[in-house]
Amino acid sequence: MIRSRIDPRGVALVTVDNAEQRNALGNAGKRELAEALEAVAADPGLRVVVLTGSGDRSISGHNFPPPGSRE
Repeated sequence: MIRSRIDPRGVALVTVDNAEQRNALGNAGKRELAEALEAVAADPGLRVVVLTGSGDRSISGHNFPPPGSRE
């Protein structure tokens, strides 16, 4: 759900790839995003992080699970 890469100039692109759900993040997605941000932050050549959503959407916020779900 989260993709990240750092180009040679030190620009990290972190993409939430869940366009079907308007790039909303559930609890697992938030953990995955935190891990991706920690990973790019560990790169000594990092200069900037661009956070974006896939498709034609940005990131809409929290994805509330159905009632009774354990997410």
